[in-house]
Amino acid sequence: MHYDQTNSELTWEYGGHKQSVLLKAIEQYALDEQLDCIFALSGNGPGQEKLYVIEAKSGDCKSVQPPSGFSFYYLTKRPKLGVSIVCVSDEPVDGARDWHFSLQPGSIELKRAIPAY
Repeated sequence: MHYDQTNSELTWEYGGHKQSVLLKAIEQYALDEQLDCIFALSGNGPGQEKLYVIEAKSGDCKSVQPPSGFSFYYLTKRPKLGVSIVCVSDEPVDGARDWHFSLQPGSIELKRAIPAY
């Protein structure tokens, strides 16, 4: 997988075929083997972050909104969650400001999983 900032193209190979999507200002991307999708996080400053979920096989791309009261922060991988989307809130939620969220299979809904430390 590779992101070319010059032409804003994220490329990868799936089943021997090259796939690509055009996305501006990508800061992080990660492949989730369990869900067979790519997460791409863009950002142009606080509150400007966007999360894209791309189907690895087809290249279909969907934009995902941050959970209510949260902003996207960064992507990481967790053993039980696959790619985890860490989000931050201004106010503590159940004692923590930073939380790992996971994508619900078959949807573009994010579910709060565990605090991020």
